[in-house]
Amino acid sequence: MDARHEPQAQADIVIPVYNQLEYTRACLDSLRSATDWPHQLIIIDNGSSDGTSEYLSSLQSAGWPLQVIANSRNLGFTLAANQGMRAARSHYVVLLNNDTTVTQHWLFGLLRVAESSDDIGIVGPKILSPQTDCIRGIGGLVFREGRVQGPLGEGCSREDPTYGVPCEVQYAEGSCMLIKRPVIETIGYLDEQYAPAYYEDTDYCFRAREAGFRIVYSPYSAIYHHSTVTAQTVQREDSQFTRAALRNERTFRERWSHRFG
Repeated sequence: MDARHEPQAQADIVIPVYNQLEYTRACLDSLRSATDWPHQLIIIDNGSSDGTSEYLSSLQSAGWPLQVIANSRNLGFTLAANQGMRAARSHYVVLLNNDTTVTQHWLFGLLRVAESSDDIGIVGPKILSPQTDCIRGIGGLVFREGRVQGPLGEGCSREDPTYGVPCEVQYAEGSCMLIKRPVIETIGYLDEQYAPAYYEDTDYCFRAREAGFRIVYSPYSAIYHHSTVTAQTVQREDSQFTRAALRNERTFRERWSHRFG
């Protein structure tokens, strides 16, 4: 990385949470031990009732670089992520799920690719399965069948050389994606039409691509993702959640069918 593309100062890491304290604790513990770049945590607590708010307060008292936005009820991922993105002030904004754990140098691995070219706007890591240690995905492509396909690399060894080099993808997963400030300044935030969740991240990447930014996978960054932990909880509490996800798929397909392929 030449001097022109050295990463700029801090990153803001936005983490929406809704209960699941044990996962949030594991996520934050991993961030503390494996994040080797200046950062601030912006946590949006979606009305948790399991001790999460007390835990976050204890971290603030202990001096963690932590801002908490507390909601009185669960607003879902899309709205909460936007709250965090609006509160962020850094050049880099990272959306991160609370059911992830990060590995050493994960953040710099994203920055390394982000700053390798000015037209790269969003970067995603190698996402691994905690159960198998295999690749869960590196991002994805959208094909002509009219639905989101992928994710790429699913089930492959984490050491597979196919996924050892950066490559362009059509979308990065919202479970962990780094967004450069010029993207936010150009296209704004997640489309809240997709609330409470699903397809807002894919739509955001497509909007960024339309604005001239590239979406790129970084092999230098790896995280573990338990996947859908919070969604499963919400599905049990809200019978409309699954219906909303199906609605969002239709919305995305209708909006972007001309770009499939």
